Amino acid sequence: MTWRLQGDRWRVVLVVVLALPLLAWALSWVLHGWIPQGDEAWIALKTQDVFSAHPPLQGMRSTSDLQWTGVWAHHPGPIEFYLLAVPYAVTGFHPVGLILGCFLLAVALIWLAVEHGWAAGRSNGVVVVVLAVVGSEIMLGPSLVLPWNPWPAVLGTVTLLVLAWQLLLDKLSALPWFVAVASLVLQANLALLPVVLPLLIVLAVVGLLRWHERRSAIWPLPGWGAVDRPRVWRRPGARAVAVGVACWLPAVVELFEVTPNNASQLWALTTRELAGPLHLVAAALLVVACCWAARRIAPQSLTARSAARSVSGCLATGVLAALAAGGTRRLGYLFMAFGAVLFAAAARRDRWPMRQRLSAVPPAGWAAVGLTIALCIGPGAPMALSFTRGELRSTTRAQPVPGAVRQELRADGVRSGAVVIRGVGAQGWASYAPAVVAFLAAHGYTPYFDVAWGHPEDDEYRRIRNAPADAVQVTVGDDGVPVVKLPAAG
Repeated sequence: MTWRLQGDRWRVVLVVVLALPLLAWALSWVLHGWIPQGDEAWIALKTQDVFSAHPPLQGMRSTSDLQWTGVWAHHPGPIEFYLLAVPYAVTGFHPVGLILGCFLLAVALIWLAVEHGWAAGRSNGVVVVVLAVVGSEIMLGPSLVLPWNPWPAVLGTVTLLVLAWQLLLDKLSALPWFVAVASLVLQANLALLPVVLPLLIVLAVVGLLRWHERRSAIWPLPGWGAVDRPRVWRRPGARAVAVGVACWLPAVVELFEVTPNNASQLWALTTRELAGPLHLVAAALLVVACCWAARRIAPQSLTARSAARSVSGCLATGVLAALAAGGTRRLGYLFMAFGAVLFAAAARRDRWPMRQRLSAVPPAGWAAVGLTIALCIGPGAPMALSFTRGELRSTTRAQPVPGAVRQELRADGVRSGAVVIRGVGAQGWASYAPAVVAFLAAHGYTPYFDVAWGHPEDDEYRRIRNAPADAVQVTVGDDGVPVVKLPAAG
């Protein structure tokens, strides 16, 4: 980069430039009156529950029951709800708080990627990060600031690869950040597990081998080779363990609070996916190949180029493993790894001849280009992406429904208390009813509802069978017109 800025300021400016399209999209969603509906409404409700007596212990529901009868697996954890909780609460549980939280999370991931990209590969490292982030913004656009659980993983996978690059270069200060971002990515969606699994195996084996080489001991034993060890709280490993415990604590608590727990369902899903000798042999070969690759990498003093290529190879192996395990049904989920694939592809190049010309353009010029593209593909724009158009249609249809329900309740003198919400019809059940539930919960009511899920969950207390006898009954159909039924007098 040749921007004439002093010290580290140019990287701050770069992060701001990359974040400007996200800011434009966030403001656009707010101006269009975006509200959480469908899955995003359940995310809003779970996020609000972080500050309740029943904090969330499970991630979002997966589609495992559609693929395998009798398997009811959630995604591995609820970390997204906790990350969005403070912005959502600060705004009084207004939808803008979710948009703000998603925007801040995306900016934090970009900042981490830029900083560690510079530390790992200097200007070339920053170039590949910029290509991955810009490519993700162009291809997925305004969706990146929405709370649907796959979206944070898009930039999360990019940052994860950058931090893995640092770890292969033996820069252990990146380890706590790696654990945090890996937790975010893994808990976002089960489809990402096979994608990042080869990378995790390689890093784990490399770490174990390097520990043994330097200390003549098996991890976590300190051995005799350790000298001048810092205090515990300054060690990257100790910090990484603390971060991991914090990120996975709700999922651990869920093991003892919900029966059957999610771990049992994930195990059932895994055994179904690997059923048959061919799949088992393929999985075993994958593990052996990863361990062999790690054994070759560990003793070497890697260059930035070779470490980046190793990370790229791990990702390519993971993508192929995901496709081999899930077939074409997994292809649609791989958009979450789109930015990571761009990063991996770009990292394999040795030189970027156009780098000097591109960096000669002042930041204001790139900011103008970014904002122009953002406005062209934003909500309501003629070139809006298909994801964006679909979300805008859904939220536009759902916008008047929660307000209409509250208006009916207030007209009947019900300003708080228990309300049973039922959705009738596909639209009423999948979109309107969740929107009403999240809206009423944010406005002082206690909603009760049922879901099409075969096992108990961490919010069972909200099921209709647990509602008090004097709860108000609300039914919402596909027409969006609420029907309110007050409890019988006496």
